[in-house]
Amino acid sequence: MSTPSIKSTTSRISADSNNHIFLFVDTANSDSNGGNINNGKVEYSRETIESSKKNEWGIPSSDTLEPFSDTPKDTLGNGGRMTLVGSGPGDPDLLTLKAYKLLQDPDALIISDRLVSQEILDLVKGEIKVARKMPGCAEFAQEEIYFWAYEGLAAGKHVVRLKIGDPFVFGRGGEEVIQFRKFGVESKVVPVSFSVCRRRRRLSTVDCRSVGRSSSSL
Repeated sequence: MSTPSIKSTTSRISADSNNHIFLFVDTANSDSNGGNINNGKVEYSRETIESSKKNEWGIPSSDTLEPFSDTPKDTLGNGGRMTLVGSGPGDPDLLTLKAYKLLQDPDALIISDRLVSQEILDLVKGEIKVARKMPGCAEFAQEEIYFWAYEGLAAGKHVVRLKIGDPFVFGRGGEEVIQFRKFGVESKVVPVSFSVCRRRRRLSTVDCRSVGRSSSSL
């Protein structure tokens, strides 16, 4: 996993069984409060670093990551942007044309999880990262997804969050849109059905985790 260069004096590196390397740097002696990008360098706050020490994965809490913009933008100043893509039931033939084109983009960073079928993942032409959403560690894996997305945005990437089914049906799509807004970026959404698309135009979800059958406006 590529890691942005970070201005600091001390650092800590941890690795997981999949050889993903996570580098966090203590910026206590720098002139930044964290989350800033200066000449391609990302500066993390002490709070972010401390939060990464509280779990065995070495993943920082997404709540400690500083936004790239005060208000959500479609595209950040460095070109970073975010798209949530529904992969449907797992059959590549049932992908929307837009979803297929995004997976074929060699410059996009695709962030997925183990629920997406291998047949869909095999279509990816660029960089792909698959979160470890195994039983008992779903919350860690979600933080892993958020941090990968944050890194991609910091690097000016088009980050594509690839999800099983539709992003807004019985999943975390709504939660993720809200979290990415906290990063300072407004997500675009590629749904899998016309009915979901109509709801998307009204900025509401079909079903959001923890809400039940009621729809929640985003």
